[in-house]
Amino acid sequence: MHPGFRKATDGLGKCRLNVYGVFSMESKTPVVITIELTEPERDLLMEVLASAERELLTEISRTDTREYRDRLDERLTLLESVRARIASGV
Repeated sequence: MHPGFRKATDGLGKCRLNVYGVFSMESKTPVVITIELTEPERDLLMEVLASAERELLTEISRTDTREYRDRLDERLTLLESVRARIASGV
Protein backbone atom coordinates (compact mmCIF):
# COMPACT_ATOMS: atom_id res chain seq x y z
CA MET A 1 0.00 0.00 0.00
CA HIS A 2 1.23 3.48 -0.82
CA PRO A 3 2.13 5.89 1.98
CA GLY A 4 -0.78 8.18 2.66
CA PHE A 5 -3.92 8.76 4.59
CA ARG A 6 -7.19 6.95 5.00
CA LYS A 7 -10.06 8.84 6.58
CA ALA A 8 -13.03 7.47 8.44
CA THR A 9 -15.53 9.14 10.68
CA ASP A 10 -16.89 7.61 13.83
CA GLY A 11 -20.31 9.26 13.54
CA LEU A 12 -19.50 11.57 16.45
CA GLY A 13 -17.86 14.28 14.38
CA LYS A 14 -14.35 12.88 14.72
CA CYS A 15 -12.13 12.14 11.79
CA ARG A 16 -9.71 9.21 11.84
CA LEU A 17 -6.56 9.40 9.72
CA ASN A 18 -4.59 6.20 9.21
CA VAL A 19 -1.04 7.08 8.22
CA TYR A 20 0.65 4.30 6.23
CA GLY A 21 4.32 3.87 5.45
CA VAL A 22 5.65 5.32 8.69
CA PHE A 23 8.67 3.47 10.05
CA SER A 24 9.33 2.84 13.71
CA MET A 25 12.69 3.94 15.08
CA GLU A 26 13.46 0.43 16.35
CA SER A 27 12.93 -1.43 13.11
CA LYS A 28 12.59 -0.91 9.40
CA THR A 29 9.10 -2.42 9.38
CA PRO A 30 6.31 -0.12 8.18
CA VAL A 31 3.69 0.59 10.80
CA VAL A 32 0.26 2.21 10.69
CA ILE A 33 -0.51 5.12 12.96
CA THR A 34 -4.12 6.15 13.52
CA ILE A 35 -4.79 9.74 14.47
CA GLU A 36 -8.30 10.74 15.51
CA LEU A 37 -9.10 14.38 14.88
CA THR A 38 -12.15 16.45 15.60
CA GLU A 39 -13.41 18.58 12.73
CA PRO A 40 -11.76 21.73 14.19
CA GLU A 41 -8.47 19.82 14.48
CA ARG A 42 -8.80 18.59 10.89
CA ASP A 43 -9.54 22.13 9.74
CA LEU A 44 -6.45 23.39 11.58
CA LEU A 45 -4.31 20.68 9.99
CA MET A 46 -5.59 21.71 6.55
CA GLU A 47 -4.78 25.38 7.33
CA VAL A 48 -1.24 24.46 8.41
CA LEU A 49 -0.73 22.44 5.23
CA ALA A 50 -2.10 25.32 3.11
CA SER A 51 0.31 27.71 4.82
CA ALA A 52 3.21 25.35 4.11
CA GLU A 53 2.11 25.18 0.48
CA ARG A 54 2.09 28.98 0.17
CA GLU A 55 5.57 29.16 1.72
CA LEU A 56 6.87 26.55 -0.73
CA LEU A 57 5.41 28.47 -3.67
CA THR A 58 7.13 31.63 -2.48
CA GLU A 59 10.43 29.83 -2.01
CA ILE A 60 10.14 28.23 -5.46
CA SER A 61 9.56 31.63 -7.08
CA ARG A 62 12.65 33.08 -5.38
CA THR A 63 14.99 30.18 -6.11
CA ASP A 64 17.69 30.58 -8.73
CA THR A 65 19.15 27.08 -8.57
CA ARG A 66 17.39 24.64 -10.88
CA GLU A 67 18.28 21.57 -8.79
CA TYR A 68 16.90 23.15 -5.60
CA ARG A 69 13.75 24.30 -7.43
CA ASP A 70 13.18 20.73 -8.65
CA ARG A 71 13.42 19.41 -5.07
CA LEU A 72 10.98 22.06 -3.89
CA ASP A 73 8.61 21.17 -6.74
CA GLU A 74 8.70 17.55 -5.59
CA ARG A 75 7.85 18.59 -2.04
CA LEU A 76 5.03 20.79 -3.34
CA THR A 77 3.59 17.91 -5.34
CA LEU A 78 3.73 15.66 -2.27
CA LEU A 79 2.13 18.33 -0.08
CA GLU A 80 -0.66 18.91 -2.61
CA SER A 81 -1.28 15.17 -2.74
CA VAL A 82 -1.56 14.89 1.04
CA ARG A 83 -3.92 17.87 1.23
CA ALA A 84 -6.11 16.45 -1.53
CA ARG A 85 -6.27 13.04 0.13
CA ILE A 86 -7.26 14.49 3.49
CA ALA A 87 -9.85 16.75 1.87
CA SER A 88 -11.38 13.92 -0.15
CA GLY A 89 -11.34 11.42 2.69
CA VAL A 90 -9.09 8.91 0.94
